[in-house]
Amino acid sequence: MAGPTPVSALIHAATMVTAGIFLIARLNPIFTLASQVGHWIVVIGSVTAFFAATIGLFQNDIKKVLAYSTVSQLGYMFVAMGAGAYVAGLFHLMTHAFFKALLFLGSGSVIYALHHEQDLRNMGGLKNQMKITWLTFLVGSLAISGIPPFSGFFSKDLILEKSYTYGTLFYGLGIVTALLTAFYMFRMTYLAFYGESRVSSHKESHLRESPLVMTIPLVILSIGAAVAGFLEVPHFLFGGVDILTRYFDPVIVPVTEISRAIINGSSVDGHETSASIELILVAVSVAVAISGIFIARTIFLTGKRLPEAEESHTGVKRIFSQKYYIDEFYKNFIADPILLLGKFLADHVERNFLDLILRGTGRFAVAISLVLRRVQTGIVVDYAILIVLGTVVILSFFLMRGL
Repeated sequence: MAGPTPVSALIHAATMVTAGIFLIARLNPIFTLASQVGHWIVVIGSVTAFFAATIGLFQNDIKKVLAYSTVSQLGYMFVAMGAGAYVAGLFHLMTHAFFKALLFLGSGSVIYALHHEQDLRNMGGLKNQMKITWLTFLVGSLAISGIPPFSGFFSKDLILEKSYTYGTLFYGLGIVTALLTAFYMFRMTYLAFYGESRVSSHKESHLRESPLVMTIPLVILSIGAAVAGFLEVPHFLFGGVDILTRYFDPVIVPVTEISRAIINGSSVDGHETSASIELILVAVSVAVAISGIFIARTIFLTGKRLPEAEESHTGVKRIFSQKYYIDEFYKNFIADPILLLGKFLADHVERNFLDLILRGTGRFAVAISLVLRRVQTGIVVDYAILIVLGTVVILSFFLMRGL
């Protein structure tokens, strides 16, 4: 995430990090028939979505918030893929490409305008000077939060519906994650664009909207983030739209039908919930998203509260902001022990054993060459004698074998 935001928008929103999703979709016959593998994909996806969302709650770097939101959204996609809802996963992959690329480029516009400032605590009130960036960023935040009619609402709601069909535990984790997503996204939006300006006087004097080369892509992506969701609309709205489902029918539906016949329906793609349940699930999803936005507004806009420095966090906050100490665990229990083992092997095993073997091999070759070089006298008579002796030895060998 240390790279430029255009790079992040490409590889962290639409391509590189979603390669695993595409892999499962392309190999859907294998994963559909391997029901136990699919179950573990759902488990890992649910935990990943929730785990990353909790980390994003207390990040103060605008790009880190988006980084962990990407991990969380990938968790959603894996839930869909593991449950066999391949269309839902691919749908969210597509909408996520729009709104996450928009958010990354929007954050890049902010960072550019603030002369490389990335700390949300040093922003605020940017909507007055950066109206295009603000409006497009707002569209991206609404989309990822799942607010209708933006694209994220349709794709995330479809995943939540499929997870409800698959298992209520995974649906519950998905709903809680949706609440956290709406909260940390609008925490970031309010801290960056609303309230009083916390920008230094020097930077504020040069603050202005980014050039057209940066804002035009934001507008284009915001249109996609706003309308891409209408490719797949629930049945209770306008009778439903299933453009993506029909597009993927040739490669997914036959496999789903076969798997359902063989493994008794472990896949949920194609299994429709009733209209009433679908409507309730949508209402819950929207209510949760609005609640997350309202909580963020109450704390960071109405209450004008600023985030604490990460080093001042205590208790659960510290666990979340320190990423559950996963990095420290890897360093202390995996990376450092491996480095110590490598140092021991280099200092003792390699130096005292392997090097001796290598040097000994060389010295042995030199000793053999010293013996053999005495045969090479350069005198023709000596060579003739050696030829005769060699011939005698060969003939003796064959004669003995003949006897």
